[in-house]
Amino acid sequence: MNIGPGITFGNGITISDSSIVSALPAGYVTLNGLTWAPMVTGGTYAESQTYAANFTGLGFPAGTWRSATVVEIQNLTAVLSYTDAQSVYGWVFAVHPFNIWSSTSGQIVNFATGANPGTSNTNRFNFLVCKTPA
Repeated sequence: MNIGPGITFGNGITISDSSIVSALPAGYVTLNGLTWAPMVTGGTYAESQTYAANFTGLGFPAGTWRSATVVEIQNLTAVLSYTDAQSVYGWVFAVHPFNIWSSTSGQIVNFATGANPGTSNTNRFNFLVCKTPA
């Protein structure tokens, strides 16, 4: 993907080639001030929070990674397409074709549209974790 010197979206987010592709292992991406881990699994809201709290990607200890907020996931969906998430980064929408749990109970984000419908915490959706780059 080549977007040249950068693109600024209406929501104020600016991306450039260097913000999309970084020196991270396959599946990881640093975008909009956060490092995102590959999405590979899913489950209930409680399971998503436990997964995030215990995630140790890139050698960081448990507690470093977290579930993203609704706004953080929506900002990601504004600059990373559903297709690229799968074909470029290898993310797996394991339990639902679009929906991802946020850090807020009962709140998911549709990765394809950015919509934020409420839902029951017992429904099964995908997990996505992020952290501030260090």
